Amino acid sequence: SKTNVEVYRDGLKLVREAAGEDVFLLGCNIAQNMRTLGASIGLVDGMRIGRDIGEDWAKILPAAQMGTRLYFLHGRVWQNDPDCLLLCRPLTLDQARAWASWIALTGQLNVVSEWLPELPKEQRDMLKRTLPNHGRHARPLDLFERDFPQIWHLPIDQAGLHWDLVGLFNWDAENAAALEIDLERLGLAEGSYVAFDYWDGKYLGAASRKQVIEVRPSACRILALHRALDHPQIVSTSRHVTQGAVDLLDVVWDAERKVLSGVSRLVADDPYLLRVHVPEGWTLDKAACVAEGGEALKVEISGDGACKNVGFVRTATTGQAEWYITCSGG
Repeated sequence: SKTNVEVYRDGLKLVREAAGEDVFLLGCNIAQNMRTLGASIGLVDGMRIGRDIGEDWAKILPAAQMGTRLYFLHGRVWQNDPDCLLLCRPLTLDQARAWASWIALTGQLNVVSEWLPELPKEQRDMLKRTLPNHGRHARPLDLFERDFPQIWHLPIDQAGLHWDLVGLFNWDAENAAALEIDLERLGLAEGSYVAFDYWDGKYLGAASRKQVIEVRPSACRILALHRALDHPQIVSTSRHVTQGAVDLLDVVWDAERKVLSGVSRLVADDPYLLRVHVPEGWTLDKAACVAEGGEALKVEISGDGACKNVGFVRTATTGQAEWYITCSGG
């Protein structure tokens, strides 16, 4: 007397009841079709929304494609699971970085499926820079323009700052791509903005209202866009691909004292960089940092041009650290 969907939901309700509300239930072995996908709504915390992947770019593409088409379910109906994060050969470093960055930027489930003790240093660093999950919701700007969207937007409000993260993904393994960033389409008002390229570790300077960015085959570029201010400002950090969303806790500019200060969440033994845009006529004079427990960290200011690196390392334990940078000029 019941339909297949009714019987299915009865069974899933039993699993949910037995597991309890404090258990994260992932619909991982549910067939990826719209009948059982839709019939699971309200009964699972996470859902596989694509095929199995492998250490093969051709197998990663369908997972990213379904995660893009069904992005609107993530964080609203459940946590999307596009399948696991794989990084090793025969994937190239560019391909591994693109897959890791796409999972991190979109905020979907980041389930690592690698034997960590034997993971090469470069790939291990990708894990460090894409974990933990930021808990926000990105969207593909060109969803209805391309069969496989390439431009993702993630607005971030954190530590008293606002910035816009733009992910550019070239899914073509053979040809480079020229992708346009349109500030108006990002909802950015008139004014000057500056950009920082995370993986290349480069300050790109002033962003044009419309700007074409080159992306290598099967690669990505993750850019942070900040409205340009008339005093030194944080434009990126090194810990995470979101460039501050998981580590910056507070940032304050004291105009009277000309001091830029803040609080960051650091990982033990992981070198940490604040990237500071220094407008013309300003200089960074000195910086200091004190970790929880009173540990004074050695601070170094480096870099040429309009963007400086302020670096320090917390060696004792993972935790917070207070820093300040005294400036002159203006």
